[in-house]
Amino acid sequence: MIDTLTSEGFSIDLSANIPVPFNFSISDITEPNKRKRNFSKSIKLEGTQNNCKFFQSAFSFAATESGINFDPTAKTSAVYSKRGIVIMHDAVIQLQDVVINDGNITFSINIFSETVDYFLILSKVMISELGWSEYDHILSRDNIIASWTAPIGSGYFYPLIERGNIREGALIWNTTDILPYIYFREILIKCLEHVGFTIDSVWLETTNIRNVLLGYGGGDAQLENINPADLSQRVVSVGSGNLNYSRNITFTAENSPFSWFGQVIALDLTSSIFSSTVVQDSLEQYSTTDVDITIQRSGNYTFTTAGVIRTSVTLVGFANFQMRNSRFRIFKNGISVSATGDYTTTSLVHNLNVAHSYTTFCQSGDVISFRFDSGQFKSFPQLLPLNKLFQVAVTTPTPITINVACIDTSVTDGSLISLFRFIPEIKCSDFLIGAIRQFNLYSSDPSEDGVIKIEPLIDYYSGTDEFTDISHLVDHSKDIKVTHLGNDYGKTLKWLFKDNKDSDNVFYKDKWGSGYGDYAFEQGSYYAKGDQSIQLPWSSIVPFQIAPGILVPRFITIDQNSVKPNKGAPRLCMRNGLKEGAWTFRRADGGLPHQNMTSYPCIHHFNNWNDPTFDLGFQLPSQLFYITNALTTNNCFVAFYSQFINEVISPASKFLSLYVYWTNEDVRNIDFGRLIMVNNSLYRLNTIKDFDDNISKSTYIELVKVLGAKKKISKNFTIVAMANTIDTFVPSPIGVADDVPFNPGGKNTVSLNTPFIKLG
Repeated sequence: MIDTLTSEGFSIDLSANIPVPFNFSISDITEPNKRKRNFSKSIKLEGTQNNCKFFQSAFSFAATESGINFDPTAKTSAVYSKRGIVIMHDAVIQLQDVVINDGNITFSINIFSETVDYFLILSKVMISELGWSEYDHILSRDNIIASWTAPIGSGYFYPLIERGNIREGALIWNTTDILPYIYFREILIKCLEHVGFTIDSVWLETTNIRNVLLGYGGGDAQLENINPADLSQRVVSVGSGNLNYSRNITFTAENSPFSWFGQVIALDLTSSIFSSTVVQDSLEQYSTTDVDITIQRSGNYTFTTAGVIRTSVTLVGFANFQMRNSRFRIFKNGISVSATGDYTTTSLVHNLNVAHSYTTFCQSGDVISFRFDSGQFKSFPQLLPLNKLFQVAVTTPTPITINVACIDTSVTDGSLISLFRFIPEIKCSDFLIGAIRQFNLYSSDPSEDGVIKIEPLIDYYSGTDEFTDISHLVDHSKDIKVTHLGNDYGKTLKWLFKDNKDSDNVFYKDKWGSGYGDYAFEQGSYYAKGDQSIQLPWSSIVPFQIAPGILVPRFITIDQNSVKPNKGAPRLCMRNGLKEGAWTFRRADGGLPHQNMTSYPCIHHFNNWNDPTFDLGFQLPSQLFYITNALTTNNCFVAFYSQFINEVISPASKFLSLYVYWTNEDVRNIDFGRLIMVNNSLYRLNTIKDFDDNISKSTYIELVKVLGAKKKISKNFTIVAMANTIDTFVPSPIGVADDVPFNPGGKNTVSLNTPFIKLG
């Protein structure tokens, strides 16, 4: 249970979380976090001992043999919290009825409130904190390549981007040059899940929306440094390593005492002779059975050992002998790479200190093992009879410890990629506001099961053949007011991506006077004043042709032909999948072979730049920086705003406010998505205010008149051959988005590293 309802010092027992409104009204669509609206909800509460005590105190509830009594006129203030955050501080509780069935008591209450603020909860959480660990993965070419064909809508995608970091060539990328993006759809789902909702949406499951990505905006990428948590996971610490082994050796004709003989005892440490205790091993790299370490993540590692190995010799039949070359060795994939020891002694007991440190680069899958060699033996003087014995025992008076640590400070192949580290730092509330503004979203109240319907505003409403006629419910004793919404809007209406200082963005804005993908127009009302902007929390991308057919966004600044990374806002874009183009893909650690690729992972503001049918921008750009012969004017303004804007600024627009005779049951079951008819005209329900059927028999509502299918027509078109003058203005094809100019070309300068883009 994550909801709490408290009143007058009582914490009321809830049997379920309380669904509360989550609607965004037309009149304040640009600032949904500042909305205020009435809330009314009927809740059933179990008659627990605590609840009975509360209702006895607040509503004079009593259940006796003569019946049930309570004060129906009483009310009490309450506070409703979710996830420990107050979202209703001014709630009022009304007791509607009490039911007793077979001795079980149920209280039915209504909760009223003037404000509901889910944005307060979402403002406390970053989208990177919504839980992404299921997508953590090892950095490798295979995993990056797999993301290019993985299902759309969830997980991650590695697009090709020019970050301004030093690369070996214009068409050469290492694994650490490419960063993961996440899906817009999944972020929205996780945001709403955080406040207890699931989403029902046709729009959210469309191919276009499932392909929308959000990610890295430029600057010094987090990929440059390994997450400390990752380094901690790579640590292996083994203690209490005890070696216990013995063997009898016989001098024979084959191993004459007259010369050094044999690596008599070469002990590969295994569980049969070596016991140990695992102190730390998050990745389960150490095997207590084989006494070896299988590296899970590539990198530079230091292997540190400590302890003492004692070799004790007992002679049988002769008095003197020599021993040499006892060693403790570290092996990598079966090859000796480091050793400590190597001495000659006549002592029958020798302590070998195995304190040792060795550093090497390991790839994922490399196996590190350990061996002790007891050395070579011979007797002296040399004239002794054969077939005499000596006994060798190997023990550890000081137990052996083995410690492994990755010493890298930067990510390389085999490093763990924790996805949350590459997710832009955006508050969930800001993301939700951005989603509403980008796609003009509208949401229903949650169902009893916490399901909410989310669709773009116009799509949210039913068709014009589905409506509820409330003409007979209008309270004609109160004012019926008609106003024109357009006068209350700004003279100039703008849709603006967050500004970025990339060289391509700056060049475009300097030349055309607006941001890439932004849109602005003046409405016709003489009385409208000033500007009204819908500002997004992310930027668009400017696709740039770096080679024939290869388009990448460039998050860079160019100063006197010097290219540097440019830190900017997060980027919203669309996955275009794999597009044809030749480039080279290398491991960051220099591992071979290099891969010569024939296609690249493309992102764009179009859903498919070769044959686009949708654009994430709000206006067709006035200039492109790549060669194409296909464009579309079906963008976010056309698809999601044009009809809505027409209904609020058209001279025929009408904002109707009136009072209707609606009961508590009517309001509780209202469907904001169903059109309303008043006197043979269709309206969209915008707001219900000040509802309380105990105070007033009629309720104030606001309606927006439906003007029919006035959505702006969009077209997909092919560009014919045009003049190739660098700064010559070239209009759009006739009849296509007349308010949108189009210039097919880039800037012919060395610093932009591209020729003028020619068409035809």
